[in-house]
Amino acid sequence: MRNLRLLAFLILCVASNLACADVRNPNPNLTISIIGSDSFNVSAPGVEIPAIFSVRVVDPQGNPIPGLTVEFFTNYSICFAGDPRCVLPPQAMYGHFSDNQSGESVLTDQNGVASAGHTYIGGSVAGTYTVVGGIYYSASAYNAEIMKTGSDPTAFFSINQFAAAPIASIPASGTFGLLLLALAILVATACLKRVF
Repeated sequence: MRNLRLLAFLILCVASNLACADVRNPNPNLTISIIGSDSFNVSAPGVEIPAIFSVRVVDPQGNPIPGLTVEFFTNYSICFAGDPRCVLPPQAMYGHFSDNQSGESVLTDQNGVASAGHTYIGGSVAGTYTVVGGIYYSASAYNAEIMKTGSDPTAFFSINQFAAAPIASIPASGTFGLLLLALAILVATACLKRVF
């Protein structure tokens, strides 16, 4: 059910072009939180921003957990398999880290903090994008030992690339696109009422 709620939240963000900064903590053995800003703006394609994507991880008693692998991704997207046009967008539209990578793995320090270590460079297409910092069960044996379950705590950072288009300009071709958008908004609204 939590995965459905997360999917509904992301669908609502994508459908309404809202900033989607948030955290999800489905694992009872640890908690992730965002340190510093959770939202960043890129003024033009290729512009570097000193974005520091940072998270802190603690155990149920609030003690920092050092040594966990946190994975940061710059190309987080949703694609509906039932849609015949379900093709991931070109990599160039997303921003990337300065080493031209879309992701990196970082270990939490003695304070339980992990930060993406590279400058963020804006992509080529205006819009609102999401950078993810997640602790994944399968990322390392130590992650699996601490987490004990496959419920992955995740932090979502919002990236607004040069004048994101308003909701009225979201492309939805044909009846299928409009129905999918309406369904996504209804499902997301219902699930968000339960979450918040």
